[in-house]
Amino acid sequence: MLYQQDIFIGVDVVAGKRSYTTAVLNLSGELLALEACSLEEFLKFTGGYQIVQVAINSPRYSPGGKVIKSTFTLISKDSLGDGSALESQVSTELRKASARRNAAIHAMKKPPARLRNGFRLYDHLSEGISGFVQQGRVIEVNAQVCFTLLLGRLPLLRSSSEGRIQRQLALIAQGIKLKDPMDYFEELTKYRLLQGLLPHAMLYSGSQLDALVSAFMARLACVDPSSVQQIGDGMGGFVHCPVRKQQVSNLHV
Repeated sequence: MLYQQDIFIGVDVVAGKRSYTTAVLNLSGELLALEACSLEEFLKFTGGYQIVQVAINSPRYSPGGKVIKSTFTLISKDSLGDGSALESQVSTELRKASARRNAAIHAMKKPPARLRNGFRLYDHLSEGISGFVQQGRVIEVNAQVCFTLLLGRLPLLRSSSEGRIQRQLALIAQGIKLKDPMDYFEELTKYRLLQGLLPHAMLYSGSQLDALVSAFMARLACVDPSSVQQIGDGMGGFVHCPVRKQQVSNLHV
């Protein structure tokens, strides 16, 4: 079955059999699908769409065989400031994290399952097995970097309700049509708190939010490329990030 509209796909890669949390947005920013699937299910699930761009929240191999632009982890919230210096700080921290990951990978006999699953997805898409992705239409993103730049500060923990609400609101502010996370508080009664029956189902999970911001970046790269910057270099590859409105520039590491 073919769906007669252009769509943008974001994928968060995890370990396990259903390793690919996949978000599908249309040109209007409407959420068409959000589900976890295996690689085979991903290829079947997306095969009916007219895909414009895919963004993957996982590192890929560089031509030299190294893992590039790895997991973005800041030691503390104090390592980032606000304002015009934020992008420079993000670039520096991302470079440090990349160097740490590269060193760790080369010391391993076998990369972690999450990374291997990401490599498999990149390989399938780049080889054209799925039959729908043109060369250059698969980009690498880092969800933590994206949320940091969209918010202008390091996000709250994505494992917390506050962090999930914060990320959800950040995407809504960018025009992505998602359910309002503030409804969570309408369901938060004294009884529910005492019983530990918190309405977590009203919020997207951390992996779903990472897939959603990846889909947002896939869409942004097509509809407003001037709002996307590339952190990296030509040989090592690039991570695509949103541009902070206060400072529009390309950052290289």
